[in-house]
Amino acid sequence: MKKSNNKICSKCKKPCNKNLYYKNVKNKDGLYSYCMDCYKIHSQNYYSKNSDQLTTKNTDYYYENYEKCRADQQKYYKTKRIKGK
Repeated sequence: MKKSNNKICSKCKKPCNKNLYYKNVKNKDGLYSYCMDCYKIHSQNYYSKNSDQLTTKNTDYYYENYEKCRADQQKYYKTKRIKGK
């Protein structure tokens, strides 16, 4: 049986190539139900509606895990600095 390379987006209802979907290991097919374009719009809308809560949550996480965040930042900086030279 031949597998289709298309999937129908649950938001815009258009068939799109499976390459146009983000990965999601929780779903059976391993892909999100929204295509990339619809997912970006959905994410932007969610952030604009919940930006205060998200900012507070991220700030709280940063201060609760300060040492880990600083170590990650320093590691990132060192790897980018070496690559940049």
